[in-house]
Amino acid sequence: MKIILNKKSIILGIISIFFIFLMISFSFPDLFAMLYVPSLISKGNIYTIVKNNKQICLWLDATWPPLYYLTMGVYINLVKSLGLIRHQLFEINPCPVWDIILNKSVLFWGKLPFLFLHFFSAYIFQKIFKKNNWLWFMLWLLNPIVIFVTFIEGQFDIIPSFFLILAFYFTFSKNPYFTFLSLGIGAAYKFYPFLLVPVFILYFSRDIKKQILYLFLSLAPYTLSVIPFFNKDYLSFLSFSENYKMFQVGFQVGQFKISYYFISYLLLIINMLRDKK
Repeated sequence: MKIILNKKSIILGIISIFFIFLMISFSFPDLFAMLYVPSLISKGNIYTIVKNNKQICLWLDATWPPLYYLTMGVYINLVKSLGLIRHQLFEINPCPVWDIILNKSVLFWGKLPFLFLHFFSAYIFQKIFKKNNWLWFMLWLLNPIVIFVTFIEGQFDIIPSFFLILAFYFTFSKNPYFTFLSLGIGAAYKFYPFLLVPVFILYFSRDIKKQILYLFLSLAPYTLSVIPFFNKDYLSFLSFSENYKMFQVGFQVGQFKISYYFISYLLLIINMLRDKK
């Protein structure tokens, strides 16, 4: 048994080193807005700051929900205060794009939370299954799409993905309250987990009172995180948020564009309603 555990530890160590290599070796311009903008959280409303300074720095962008800027802002400023990232990198000029995205320390510390979440999500993922846990763990851990998006592009989709996996875990554990809280927290980072809320509601209960409670639990994290940022600048963010781009994928019928997502989603809801007991 000890040999097997040692082998697994060695394998995980090698994989970790590989992920870290990817983290510090690849950078994209999007990382500037992802790492620099949250660091401004202590200076006021992120959406207003971006709007007021857009002419000074065209690279500034705030296209994600507030909870990302809150959590990442606290983390980035903590890392800066500990001296793990030099303060000067964020203060050299009003638009330190290349100073941020080409600095290996910034790339490492900026992507590090995603590394931990990726391993933790693989751990939760394997707990959903009763057999072959190590196989399921490795299946998620070595998912090439997740690796590319998380460690090469440096996008934070692993955060809502983690909460989606957590929601499925709680679903199979017959815990609806934590299921909907998990969906709500995930959607507070990127909107797409909200798409699953009606499906999960129909799965858990046909009682209207419980359905309203589940809906409230799923909406609460997003609503609470929006309150400190809610103004006209935040509302303008909603109109161009990248989270809505997926709804634009579809086909044209006359003057109207029909979304593939809405059609498939509607068919799924109808099918679940037909199975109502």
